[in-house]
Amino acid sequence: MLPQFSEIILEHEILRDKVNDDTCGKTVKKHLLQNASLLSHLERANLVKEDTCFIEFGAGKGKLTYWLGQIIKDKKGCCMLLVDRSSHRHKSDNKLKKEQSPLVIERIRADIADLKLNEITEIQKFKYKVGIAKHLCGVATDLTISCLVQAMQSESKCNVVGLIIAFCCHHRCEYAPYVGKAFLEQCGFTSNEFTVLCSIASWATCGSSLSKATKISSAENTRTNVKTLTTREREEIGRKVKSLLNWGRLEYLRSVGFQSNLIYYTTTDVSLENMCIIATKNEI
Repeated sequence: MLPQFSEIILEHEILRDKVNDDTCGKTVKKHLLQNASLLSHLERANLVKEDTCFIEFGAGKGKLTYWLGQIIKDKKGCCMLLVDRSSHRHKSDNKLKKEQSPLVIERIRADIADLKLNEITEIQKFKYKVGIAKHLCGVATDLTISCLVQAMQSESKCNVVGLIIAFCCHHRCEYAPYVGKAFLEQCGFTSNEFTVLCSIASWATCGSSLSKATKISSAENTRTNVKTLTTREREEIGRKVKSLLNWGRLEYLRSVGFQSNLIYYTTTDVSLENMCIIATKNEI
């Protein structure tokens, strides 16, 4: 039985004027509200400090990095590293550079699966490393967690002191890189059932649709006739499965020494993908 997760929605003064700007579009405002809450949680976890390299995984156009840059621009010796496998136009990290920010700002075009933080010389001089991500899609979340843990456990021992990741697209998770396999096995789930779990997770954001994998599973041996479930019931089941997959990640992070917590960082009217994980580790 999983616990009830707290809804802790925070604001941040650095984004207040932008959020309250009447000319700001609805979609843009939703992203601003999410960024504000995530960055406030980052500060609340005591992860915003000097001599730190902040690594944004799946950075896209770098909006989260941009606003974090506004928060830390007066701190000494900080670095921003953006990682994305695609090339984007109108990147916000370029805007940050044009503002003559004293921050060290680097961007790498790479697949997270191939990324080895210990081999990036530009970030090694910074004492602390912190991972951040907003709406990191499916398998990318597990690849990011593995990337940070591998860097932490390597011979050079990269000092990863924390991370905050807002989840997205659980239906795009993959069993091999999923870090919570041990937890799912303890719950009695097999590797063959992982695909079905991921399929059901999609009900949380599109409850009226049924995937092929779930229909097959239902037709074979399931007592509940999925077709008789209401949209609300499917959405509730989907949310429970998403929480289950996220809890597996939390248990993994705890097993390697992090203090971890799952929270709802924004409301569902802002984003249906409204859960994040916050993990911190004692400084080395």
